[in-house]
Amino acid sequence: MSPTMLARRSVMAIALASFLFAQGQAAWADEPESSSSREPPATSEPSAGAPAGARGSFIDADGSLRSFEDSYDDWFRKPRGPKRFGIAALESAAVLGIGLSYYWLRADFNRVDWDRPSLGDRVTFGAWRFDNNSNLFNHILHPLAGANFYGTARVNNLSVLQSSIYSATASFVWEFALEWRELVSINDLIFTPISGVAVGEFLFQLGDYLTSTPATRPWHTIGAYTFGLYRSAHELAARSRKPIALPVDNLGYSTAYWHRFYLAGEMIGIAGSDHFDELYGLRGSAELATIPGFARPGHFDLTFSNGDFTTGEFDIALNADDRFDTDLWASASLYGRYSQDYEQVGAKHALRGRATLLSVDTAFRFSDHSFSDRSDQVAVAHAVAPTARFWFKNGPWRLDFDVGASFDFAAVRSLAFEEWRSGRDVSGVKSVLIEKNYQFHLGGSGRTHLVLGLGRLSLGLSGSVGAYDSLEGLDRKQELVTDDVSGDEQIYEYEAYFSGGIPHTALEFRFAVDRFGRSSTISNFTVERWDTRLTGSFGASF
Repeated sequence: MSPTMLARRSVMAIALASFLFAQGQAAWADEPESSSSREPPATSEPSAGAPAGARGSFIDADGSLRSFEDSYDDWFRKPRGPKRFGIAALESAAVLGIGLSYYWLRADFNRVDWDRPSLGDRVTFGAWRFDNNSNLFNHILHPLAGANFYGTARVNNLSVLQSSIYSATASFVWEFALEWRELVSINDLIFTPISGVAVGEFLFQLGDYLTSTPATRPWHTIGAYTFGLYRSAHELAARSRKPIALPVDNLGYSTAYWHRFYLAGEMIGIAGSDHFDELYGLRGSAELATIPGFARPGHFDLTFSNGDFTTGEFDIALNADDRFDTDLWASASLYGRYSQDYEQVGAKHALRGRATLLSVDTAFRFSDHSFSDRSDQVAVAHAVAPTARFWFKNGPWRLDFDVGASFDFAAVRSLAFEEWRSGRDVSGVKSVLIEKNYQFHLGGSGRTHLVLGLGRLSLGLSGSVGAYDSLEGLDRKQELVTDDVSGDEQIYEYEAYFSGGIPHTALEFRFAVDRFGRSSTISNFTVERWDTRLTGSFGASF
C-alpha cells in the first residue's frame, strides 16, 4: 500500500474513531459529576442566574461556591514537595549520559562534525560557531532535548525560572564539554533551552493534568504512563503531597485544570502560481489552563509565575508524491496577570462577563512545507513575547481576541538563495546555505487572532508577520567564507475559518482558507512566493 493511500485510510480511521469516542464522551458527560471524600467544604449551591459570589470565589462543576485563592494555592502555588535540586541534576545528567552513549555508539555517523577544536579556542570563544546540521537535528531533536531537561526540573518542584536555568546549563554542558570534538554550536545554545521551555512547560502541564485523577478508566492509565510518566514516576518514588480533590471534568480529571483537546483528520488543497497539491493528514491541538474556575462563573484575579496557560498543536499531512507537510507549535504563558468576571445566565454553562490576560510568553514554531518541486522550512524560537488576551461572553455569544509580539531567533530557508546560486560559484558562501539552504536570523514577529462565536459555531480570523535579518561572521567553516552574503526574510500568514459542532456529540467540523507568503532576499536579489491552502477537517473536540 502506498503512503498516500495509507494516509487517506488513516484520515477515515481517525474520523471513525473520533465519532465513536464522541458518542461515548457525550454519554459520559451526561452522567453526574462526582468528587472525592477529600473535597473541601463548599458554601450553599447557587441557582442558575445567580451571581458567582463575592470577589475571590467561583462556582465549580458540582455547583458549589469555592475560594479561588485556596483552590489555586493548594493545587499550583504550594509545591507538591521540597525542591529536589540534586535529583533534578542527576536526572539531567542521566539524560546527557543517554545522549553521550548514542553519540559514541554512532561515531561513524557523528564524526562528520568533528572539527577537533583546541581547549583554548573553546575557552576564548574561537571555537564558537553556528553549525550546519539538518533541520531535524537542530530544530526538532534539540528542542525536545531542552524540553526533557526542563521537564525533569519542573517535576522535581523547581520553578519556571529555576527549570529554565537547568535546561540552559545542561545544554551548555553538552555543547561545551561532552561534544568536545566539535565546535561549540551557538544556535544550539539558543534554540535548545528557549524552545525547550515552551515545549517542556506544555508537556509538564499536560502530564500534571493527566495524573490529576485516581480514576481507572482506560485512558486515565494510558495518559498517566505516557505523557504523565514523569509525574507518575515521581509520585511513586517521592510520595508527593496530593492536593485536596476537586470535582472532575467531562474526561474524569480534576477541574483544577481547564482543557480543550481537538483531534481530526483533514483534507487539504494547496494552490500556488504554478502548482496544486492535494494532501491528507492529521491535525491535533491541546490547550490547558491551570486556573481553578477558569471560564466558569466567578470573580477573581491572579498574578502568576507558574506557566499557567499552555498550548500545543500539530498538523501533519502527506501529498501525492509521498512528501510530508508539517507544522508544530508550542507556547507557554510563563508570567502574567489574569482577571475574570463571569456570572451564570440562562441555560447551563451560559456565561455573561469578561476575562483578561496580560502575560509574558515563550513559543516554539517549526514548519516544513514540501510539495510539488518546492520546499520551505521555518523554525523559530519566540524568546520573549508580551501578549494580551480578552474574552467576552454574553449567553451563547462570545468574542475572543488576542494580540502579541515577540523577539525571535530563527532558522529560515532562503528561497532567494536557491535561485541566486544558479550559474554562480558559491564555494565562498557560508556552509549552512550551501549545504542546507537555510541560515540563522534575529528578528521579531507579531500575531493576532479574533473569534466570534455563537454556541458551538465559530468564525475566526488570524494573522501573523515575521521579519528577520541574517547573522554573518560565525559560520561553521568561516575560515573558507569569502562571500559572506547577507539576507533577510519576511513571513506572512493569514487565515479565515469556520467551525461548528454536531449537537449532542463532541464532533466538530472545520473549514479554513490560509494564505502563506514569503519574501526572501539574498544580496539584493529577492524572491516572493504565495500559496493558498484550503482545508476541511472533521474530528472530535473534548
